[in-house]
Amino acid sequence: MTGNKMTAQAVGAYGEKVVEAALLRLGWIPSNVNASVKSAARFDIVAQGPDGQLVPIRVKTCGIGQEAFQYGFKPGPVPMNDLRPVDFTVLVAMGKTAAADRFFILSTREVRQALEEGRRFFYKAPRRDGAPKVETGQITLWLNPLRSGKDDRQHDFARRWEHYLDGWGLLTEISNRGIAVN
Repeated sequence: MTGNKMTAQAVGAYGEKVVEAALLRLGWIPSNVNASVKSAARFDIVAQGPDGQLVPIRVKTCGIGQEAFQYGFKPGPVPMNDLRPVDFTVLVAMGKTAAADRFFILSTREVRQALEEGRRFFYKAPRRDGAPKVETGQITLWLNPLRSGKDDRQHDFARRWEHYLDGWGLLTEISNRGIAVN
């Protein structure tokens, strides 16, 4: 950390640690894959539920006041073919204090669908000079609404996903269905 600003690595590590702590509190046993394999491609944590079910969890964290989750993929459609039936993402929005942190727990498929919808919507419109936009592979999902009030498919996710806020029960619900994680 330099002064009061956290590095991107520290923000990511913080998110993984608080997700692990939340899982432990709920009776799950988390194992941080990044602790042994830095930046594991598929997921960050594997958690074993109270009934023994294993659940892979991806953690995405935004720093204090950022209110946005940044993703990077190869230019083109957001990949869906690497997802399994049980594949979760926990979005951690850091608050000014730990008590103000927010956790959105949802399927990775739903996150990827939102990313793809935002990507298509953004690149459908030309640049101001009329030329087509050049795809970079960078996509951001913002928690806050767009100031203009317009819908650009990349904003207002705090409202859109409010039913996933602190939705840790979704992990147990899926686990109790006995869906295998092969």
